Amino acid sequence: MSRKDILKEITQDIINNNSLLQEIMGTKKKIISNNKKEKKFSFDYIIDGYLNKIQKNPHKKIIFLIEFLDLFKEQISEKDKDVILKSLKDKKNKEKLRERMVSLAHIFNLNL
Repeated sequence: MSRKDILKEITQDIINNNSLLQEIMGTKKKIISNNKKEKKFSFDYIIDGYLNKIQKNPHKKIIFLIEFLDLFKEQISEKDKDVILKSLKDKKNKEKLRERMVSLAHIFNLNL
């Protein structure tokens, strides 16, 4: 096992066992996995976690969307983030918002 693999495994363990992060994401399950199926599942869990937080606290929608966009901080410039945020905040329908978030995650390669 290479040093990079060991560091990746340690990072995954830290993230998966971090109770604060699990609370923020709204899940008690694994957030990161090596398994492709589990990656998609955790990816959906992250988006669903944000959608649930938005649904519970709609007045904090912008804050939660900014948190979501911060997952892409290396792939999206601040100007692009502002434009994306404006388009996301106008989505009233949960399914349309989810669809848009999934699309962003695929376009900008949300790496878990």
